[in-house]
Amino acid sequence: MKDSFKLVAISANTNSFGLNNYVFVSPTGESWRGLRARKYCRYEEGAFITLPENRADGLSRAGFECPGRRPNAPAKVLKEIFGTESVSMAE
Repeated sequence: MKDSFKLVAISANTNSFGLNNYVFVSPTGESWRGLRARKYCRYEEGAFITLPENRADGLSRAGFECPGRRPNAPAKVLKEIFGTESVSMAE
């Protein structure tokens, strides 16, 4: 099963390797992050990416390093991101 995730944040600062932190959230609240150098990345905030069931593998294939799961986004944040009532997995 593939799910759509929205890129909701890109860090302004970089780590010691020059990589920015990218945060992706699905309408269900599932949240993931990955690292990538911004100057080499075509994704901008608001973009959508489709990830397979193995999210970490999907992010790696899309060019993101060190993919990792983040805590689920709360319902209030989901409403702000997607503009509708989303079902949060955390609640």
